Amino acid sequence: MAVLWKELCLRAMLRQGWLSLSECLMGPLLVLLFLMTTGTPFVDRDRDPPLTGVHLLDWPCSVVEQQVVFRRVAYAPHAPYSQRLIEETFRDYTPVEGLAGFPDPQAAVDYAHTEANESAAFDLIIIFDGLRRNDKRPPQDFRYTLRYNTSRLYLLDDRDDRRGYYPLRRDYVVPVICLLGDAHLRLTARAHGRPEPDYRWRTRSFHDKSPSLSRVTLHRDHCTLAFELGVVWLLLNYAADTVRDKRQRLREFRRIMGQSACVYWFEVLLRGLGPLLTSCCALLYVLTNVSDRFGVSYLHYTDPTVLLILLYAYALHIFSYVTLVTAFFSSETLAVLATCIAVLVAFLPYLFYVQMSSCVRLLSCLLPNTALQLAMDLVVTFERK
Repeated sequence: MAVLWKELCLRAMLRQGWLSLSECLMGPLLVLLFLMTTGTPFVDRDRDPPLTGVHLLDWPCSVVEQQVVFRRVAYAPHAPYSQRLIEETFRDYTPVEGLAGFPDPQAAVDYAHTEANESAAFDLIIIFDGLRRNDKRPPQDFRYTLRYNTSRLYLLDDRDDRRGYYPLRRDYVVPVICLLGDAHLRLTARAHGRPEPDYRWRTRSFHDKSPSLSRVTLHRDHCTLAFELGVVWLLLNYAADTVRDKRQRLREFRRIMGQSACVYWFEVLLRGLGPLLTSCCALLYVLTNVSDRFGVSYLHYTDPTVLLILLYAYALHIFSYVTLVTAFFSSETLAVLATCIAVLVAFLPYLFYVQMSSCVRLLSCLLPNTALQLAMDLVVTFERK
């Protein structure tokens, strides 16, 4: 930030103290980009709770207002306590096609993958970790995993036809977690002879005000914001420098001095593309190596090489896009204004992607921001699977 501030002051002094329209428009543009593009999986507070290692906390819960419709539910391992826990969890709503218990988790997974046909498939499989077949009392450390069948559940909005490619909606994950936690607390209270809690339960994932976690969240938000600020700063300055070179006929001057057009454009692209590629490497390190509040990285399973190629392709795409925009202007102010509008327009088709036809969707992928957002959605879906 200090380097950026010094650069801004230097440019202001070279202009005899006044700021150009690019600096004036940068503030609102950065706020809009931050509000539009900051989201899953980059911000902890918007992430779904982890499906394993959930620790029970004796807190009231108000997030469960509706039941989720599951036609067939399986659980493993089948033990006296797990059977009572499942019955207590679904005491107000019994799945239409019943509950099924398996002796071990691998048997449930094998049955779901091999023997179960479309009509006999499970909507949800609950696998309890560390629970033995003969356990009759609540375990001291209660952990479980939820496995959803995305082909049988309507996990997205009714108008969204991208089913099977995008993450689960939070309201399909939270109710089951809260119901399991509430049932476990009630059974634990009964086992110890204490009165049952008269309120709902919620997980640590939604409300934890410890200072250490707050620092982690702020640190991650600042990393994402710094990358976005740097990208927009580079794009605006790249557009202004390109138009200024064209207005001052710098390309013609260098051609007279013997420099080829290929070398000139390589220098122009490298002027902004070099810092952006370096920033992509830094962002890749944050996404794949820096642990979040649950002790895992944001993108834990995706190959970093694939992410690096994706970010590099986006960098080349966005700079080619801005170069095309600046080709129609000879004024720096107008070029910067057009770049601001073009960057926003490049993201807008993603907001209306569901209502578009297939041909329009293919054309909208030519815009860099829309293509990057769709690619990141696929990456997040792979991580959730």
